Amino acid sequence: MKRTVILSLALLITVAVMAASKATVYFTLTPQMNCENCENRVKTALRYEKGVKQIATSLATQVVTVTYDPAKTSPEKMEGALKKIGYTAKASKTMPKVKVNPQPGTCPESKNGKCSHGHK
Repeated sequence: MKRTVILSLALLITVAVMAASKATVYFTLTPQMNCENCENRVKTALRYEKGVKQIATSLATQVVTVTYDPAKTSPEKMEGALKKIGYTAKASKTMPKVKVNPQPGTCPESKNGKCSHGHK
């Protein structure tokens, strides 16, 4: 009986610690993401940052939402990862109020339907 109670308590503590080790940050980027390739570059750069749990990008709102483990990474480290691929990122702990892009998914620099940002 003691063993069951101790195991249950240990499980509860583990779940509580895991739940507490998540934080969310919102990034606005300069230059803006204009196409799916831009979104993929941003996601790829952030995916390699240790502690990143989830990444969501939006062409319509130009916001990148990242859920991460604050014990393993920080918004500053993620800003550095984005800087390496040519973006200046501004972090916020709350969802920024942004102007909605009227034509998400269209790249103004595309030629013949292909993005000319140098993406593969």
